[in-house]
Amino acid sequence: MTPYEQWQVVVGVAQIVATVAIVFTFFVYRNQHAAMQDQVTAARDSSRTQNMIAIIDYIHRPEHRLARYTLINLDGVPYDQWTHAQKIDAERACSCWDTVALLLRNTNIPNATDLIINHWRHSIRTCFVVAAPLIRETRTNREKDFWDDFEWLGQLALERATIKPVAAQQIALADAATRRG
Repeated sequence: MTPYEQWQVVVGVAQIVATVAIVFTFFVYRNQHAAMQDQVTAARDSSRTQNMIAIIDYIHRPEHRLARYTLINLDGVPYDQWTHAQKIDAERACSCWDTVALLLRNTNIPNATDLIINHWRHSIRTCFVVAAPLIRETRTNREKDFWDDFEWLGQLALERATIKPVAAQQIALADAATRRG
């Protein structure tokens, strides 16, 4: 075998080794890419979980729980008999649910709205219905769409209720009349 032929064999072997190395590197990179995607997915899921915990913590703040308790206990009390302190608590409860609804409407957390409504449906629904006169008055004095995210959440909670209270229909009718007028 001549030196040229020997060199041809060496070059051929080197090309085969290089090709094997490139293919091996491709598979290593592909596996690394898959592992990195799994890490990104895990980080995203963790972030979503943390965001849900933050929303739940917000709902459970003592001042929000007390505000909802006050508002729910105003059921059956004529609005003109609510005290100033009761109206402040009712406003806080409405603002709390409005903030939660705003976050839910703008989140990328799958099933977040279902989770909140399934666990707090009674509170959301009752607060929405009892606060109807406060919502109407606030919209008259401030802006027509004030607490509109709470209304969205309240309507969802009402849709999932077995009995739809008349007060929700009154809110919708009053809002429709206000928007036309």
